[in-house]
Amino acid sequence: MTLKVLILGHSFIRRFENFVSISSDHRVTPNLNLNSEELQIFYLGYGGASLAQIRAQGTRYVRNLRPDVVLLQAVSNDLCRRNTSVEDIFHELADFVIYFRDAEDVKKVVVLQTLHRIPPTRRIRFHVDTEWFNKIVDELNRRMSNYLQNVEGAAFFRLSGFWCPNNQRTAFLADGVHLNNQGNKKYYNNLRAVIVSLIKSINNDE
Repeated sequence: MTLKVLILGHSFIRRFENFVSISSDHRVTPNLNLNSEELQIFYLGYGGASLAQIRAQGTRYVRNLRPDVVLLQAVSNDLCRRNTSVEDIFHELADFVIYFRDAEDVKKVVVLQTLHRIPPTRRIRFHVDTEWFNKIVDELNRRMSNYLQNVEGAAFFRLSGFWCPNNQRTAFLADGVHLNNQGNKKYYNNLRAVIVSLIKSINNDE
């Protein structure tokens, strides 16, 4: 059986799909250099989307595709809104995970850690206080990590290589939000690692 993996989310996913599609590096492929006879990877990313928009637009796609695994990178834009609490976003994200598992029968749902932002080095359209933003990112990540430890068929994955100042300076574009090529290579390695781990877990369960 060929496993289907859907990587779903906001502009990170749309930009990452473009990165893997045009890369000249033979080690970087849309299927993450994994066996395409055993695994198919699909991407669905919506630029600037909130979690509610991702859910509204992605649900039908999930229902038609019927993926075995969903990786979700989804709430960075929600956290920018000062009129929305971390508590609200946490509950909305947790509900989306349970929906995938129960209503759409997804075997494994993985919430990917929300990344910090860094101060931009060029003018951007929507300015966010990065110190404030990063504090609430940490709060949400902590809450999701703790919660998903007790949810069968779900997990929280911590992204590596993006947290110390030196790594951040080399991984992000001048907007301080999106990943550059070097950042996307790190993201690639993270996604590949979590998918390989999930394949082993699913095979052991069968």
